Amino acid sequence: MNSNVLLLVLSLFIWSCVAPETASHLEGKYERVRELGDFYTAIVYLHELQDLGGETHSVYRRLAKCYFEVQNYAPAIKAADKILEDANELEKKDLLLIKAKSYTELAQYTDAIGVYDALALIDKDLELEYLYQTGVLYNAYGDLGSASLRMQEIIKNPLARLVQKNLAFDNAPPEQVTYYQAALNFIGVVQMQAKDLEQARLTYEQLLKEPKPFRLAMENYNTLLQIIETEKVRTE
Repeated sequence: MNSNVLLLVLSLFIWSCVAPETASHLEGKYERVRELGDFYTAIVYLHELQDLGGETHSVYRRLAKCYFEVQNYAPAIKAADKILEDANELEKKDLLLIKAKSYTELAQYTDAIGVYDALALIDKDLELEYLYQTGVLYNAYGDLGSASLRMQEIIKNPLARLVQKNLAFDNAPPEQVTYYQAALNFIGVVQMQAKDLEQARLTYEQLLKEPKPFRLAMENYNTLLQIIETEKVRTE
């Protein structure tokens, strides 16, 4: 190989090492690491795409998802907010859900409730689930009255006896129950927390009349009976 050819090959090699990334090249690298579940590196490539002036809407949508996956919730919310106004209906549902779950993880319960309320307005298929989540969040926030009211809304919904959800407790396998059952059980828990033991007993007796009692409800009811018995002995 003569010196001119050698110089040309060397120049091309050096250029390939320092040549700026193209958007299509970065997109390919992003897809590869995302498929491997390496969301940290995926975030790096997405920010590099931003620096290249890549399609902003798509980048922010993916940043919201990646930041959520690595449990970096504040940037996930910020990325979602950048494009929510211009998002289509399907994207809006995904972005709002990322926001609701992120606020929950950050213990910003009232913000999470507001987002779940917005989701309930645009996704009627999951309205019962969003109502249930807001009840749980009100309880976590310490607003037992609002938690109970949200669960009452579920009970009054005609679909509550038909639609099912997976209800998990500790490390036990999840049970499939209706939203009616799940909501009644939660109301019973709230009443126990509020020391309204007699009303809690009536709630669980109503719940256990359902055709298929579930384990968690039975355990809560037995706990309630023990508390009632202890209180009875204490006051005698």
